[in-house]
Amino acid sequence: MNIAEDMDIATDLSKTQKMLRQLLKDPLLSDLTKLNNNGSISIEEVDTLISLETGTAFEIKIERDGLEPLTLVVRQNSTILDVKNLIQLKVEKLQKQNNKGLRPNKKISWRYIWKSYCLMFENQRLLQDKLPIQELGIRSGSVLKFSRFVRKSRKKYVIEDNRK
Repeated sequence: MNIAEDMDIATDLSKTQKMLRQLLKDPLLSDLTKLNNNGSISIEEVDTLISLETGTAFEIKIERDGLEPLTLVVRQNSTILDVKNLIQLKVEKLQKQNNKGLRPNKKISWRYIWKSYCLMFENQRLLQDKLPIQELGIRSGSVLKFSRFVRKSRKKYVIEDNRK
């Protein structure tokens, strides 16, 4: 890159930051501090807030035994898999915020988590990842819970005794 390109990039960045500051003064976007209180705001967070304001998304709570509950913003057409992905993102984000330089983050094995635990809503296990959450009756303010998942025992192979 040459100096002229660097200056163009710096000018564009300056203009973008100025526009973002103006947008954040808008009363509709004042809730961004609720979503992110560290000062850096992502496009996804702005999109989430707009979805909440327009009614195309809503908040649900995920209860976890022994841990503080998670509040997630989900779109109305989300599936169980989408909720699981949001949980993963939220937990990893919280882990990064809480471990600022104290020690290396421990890697969470989400494959193990989803094989060992499932989400429950009104005492019903949510095992079908492609199922839309609205079909299950999950609405704004609904509470989902983590639950230990015990699979049905595997088929036991019976060895027949052919001695007669």
